[in-house]
Amino acid sequence: AFAHTQFSHIIFPEGTFSALDNICEGCTNLTGPLVLPESMEEIGESAFNGCTSITSIKMRRNMSYIGPDAFAGCTGIKSIVCEAPTPPTLEGEPFKDVPKDSLTLEVPEAAVADYQVAPGWREFKFIAAHRELSCTPGLVCALNARQEQTITLKAEGAWKVESQPTWCSISQTSGSGNATLTLTIDPMAQAAEDRKGKVVFTLTDKDYVCEVLLTQRDYRHECDQRITLQKATEGNNGGINILLLGDGYDARDIARETYLDVMREQMERFFSIEPYSTYSQYFNVYTAIALSQESGIGTANFKQDTRFGTTYAGTGGLTVNSGEVFAYAERILPAGTDLSRTLIILVPNTREYSGNTQLWSDGSAIALCPPTEDVYPYDALGVIQHEACGHAFGKLGDEYSYNSGFIPSSALSELEAGKQRGWYDNLSTTGKQYEVPWRQLMLDSKYNGLTDIYEGGFGYAQGVYRPELNSCMNDNAPYFNAVSRMSIVRRIKEYAGEEFDYEDFKARDVLDVSTGTRSDRAFQAGGAHRQVPVIHQGSPLAGARRAHTGNTHRQRTQR
Repeated sequence: AFAHTQFSHIIFPEGTFSALDNICEGCTNLTGPLVLPESMEEIGESAFNGCTSITSIKMRRNMSYIGPDAFAGCTGIKSIVCEAPTPPTLEGEPFKDVPKDSLTLEVPEAAVADYQVAPGWREFKFIAAHRELSCTPGLVCALNARQEQTITLKAEGAWKVESQPTWCSISQTSGSGNATLTLTIDPMAQAAEDRKGKVVFTLTDKDYVCEVLLTQRDYRHECDQRITLQKATEGNNGGINILLLGDGYDARDIARETYLDVMREQMERFFSIEPYSTYSQYFNVYTAIALSQESGIGTANFKQDTRFGTTYAGTGGLTVNSGEVFAYAERILPAGTDLSRTLIILVPNTREYSGNTQLWSDGSAIALCPPTEDVYPYDALGVIQHEACGHAFGKLGDEYSYNSGFIPSSALSELEAGKQRGWYDNLSTTGKQYEVPWRQLMLDSKYNGLTDIYEGGFGYAQGVYRPELNSCMNDNAPYFNAVSRMSIVRRIKEYAGEEFDYEDFKARDVLDVSTGTRSDRAFQAGGAHRQVPVIHQGSPLAGARRAHTGNTHRQRTQR
């Protein structure tokens, strides 16, 4: 299921019976300890074959069978723990090319003699009684600022800190049993050399150690520093705010300028489509250096330690800790910012195609727009224009149809509720010419050759109408139809404290017919994009303040 992917961690939930054949074969980025759940009894053939970055394996007491080549080629393994009181059956060579002459196999004290004679297991040169000692996370990264990180230590007996770099401190350096510790990394001067080190924990009088690897990188901007990418020069309210935030970018990504480069590219994509190109000077664009502890994003099984918890949620697309995002936005943006009129574009560090929008009934929005490298219309341009330009700021509805029947009452109620909020100007529940929202355009000579009434939209083929054959809200085409452009301009003018004037709109409107009709077959296929926006009632700010007060993220940086 995950073979040859780039995820760095996997978590099998409790209740998982087996690791299927080839499930993580060739996942060379799968890093650190591999801890399997208590419920797991079997590991399939080549399940982790070639996972060269795994450093240790922990199997629980119910493990009974390990298949051929299960861990073949896992040359980075330095220790294996198997808590099963009876040595599991090994078929073929599960540990082929694993350094059995140098690593330690730890097993229950009463079963050491059994493992020393069991087929396959007896090939391990060092077999010892197991004692519990582990710490999470095993890797901490930082930029120049002072940073605190919570470390969870699980220890069977007395423990101590054996060594640590001089540029960090631990809230407790010895103890007995489990402990929650605070690791503090000291500030580093600008332009200083990057530094690396590790904190080593050991069981007192036992040859057991675990490590937290530390990396601190120099960077010209401070962590969580607001950076202005563009300043508005038009409008009466100081500009409409856009906040671009990356998630899943670690200190290495940031120090190499990957983070800021991606944020600037996403800004350029946002303003590359009309009417945003013409009205770009109405917008302030900000970003901030949001540090994640790991690079990339995870899934329900592959966990990544990221700043905002962005995760692939199967058919539900991308999810994010929206409370944490809005709490962060409140701290980063200028005082007095109205978040219900602010566009937040969250950019997950993945090149996979996905994207969706979280909307609140007060107008607040987060558009999740990864910089995907797929071909049109599944590319980064198509995603940001559909999600951020269309749904999140424009409050436009989807114009595609993947249900062949009539719109049901539940979807119709949702559409009408949106219209009462001033959303979905590009859709109509009537096909009557003088009642559709774009009737003015149909009577205008500039638009009447293209603007008409086409049945299908909001995911349904019947009972909903759209104004043009195709547009960005159908298949991510780089074109908004005329009524969508007018609706977006009306919203820009409202947020900017200016009056909307139809004649002024028409005079400045750029009409590019060629891009709007280039993919008319896409409508029948259901369009390129099927992740409908998630609508929440009320405001996200209550959840944001809970996230801020509760310090839901374990990483803290201080200026």
